[in-house]
Amino acid sequence: MKYKYIFSMLILSLTSSCAVVKTSSYVKIGQAKEMALTLSEDAVIELNITAGDISIEKSPNDKLTAEMTVECPSINSKCAKRMAGIEFVKRLEGNNLTLTTNRDSLFQQHDANLKMKFFIPKSQQLNINMDAGDLRIKNIEPCLNVDMSAGEINIKMPSETIASVRLNASVGEASLNVNGIHQSGNRQWLVGGKVYWNKGVGHCQMQVDLQAGEISMSLADTL
Repeated sequence: MKYKYIFSMLILSLTSSCAVVKTSSYVKIGQAKEMALTLSEDAVIELNITAGDISIEKSPNDKLTAEMTVECPSINSKCAKRMAGIEFVKRLEGNNLTLTTNRDSLFQQHDANLKMKFFIPKSQQLNINMDAGDLRIKNIEPCLNVDMSAGEINIKMPSETIASVRLNASVGEASLNVNGIHQSGNRQWLVGGKVYWNKGVGHCQMQVDLQAGEISMSLADTL
């Protein structure tokens, strides 16, 4: 447990300027990057994100669309040189889509403010692997699995697709609100929080793992 705590705090320290902190003097580097893909309903989507401010919402159609912007302390900074030419990288194998970027290390993203917005269509599964940052998910239809090292996770989902929810914050807090009824996480090892709920009527077994930070999740019949 001690080593997991040290590792998580190290990641949070390394990414404090590349994902979480917004500085007014930062400037936008290059143009916003956009992408769009048409996916089938049985697609499995995997987002591998190093660090950033990430927003995920329901797509109005069968397309996965994404937009990415990056900011650095100045147009001539080392950060700007490292982040110049950042692009989405996608790999599609059958119905399995893996999406990442060509700047996939904490050191490449040092000092950068990276923001991504995804619109996810109806699909079978969405897996999110993320090192650090802020992650906000709202009203998506795929079954969800999140594995994150450090940061804050905020999820709002319709309850109709959910069978069970398992939230695990190794160092930090976890809480679940189902139709206005709040459930705080049981403490583990005095520093973490766990929530398990299995009274849903849907088919999705949802899992959210966070090494250090806070998980907040709301389920409602209507959003």
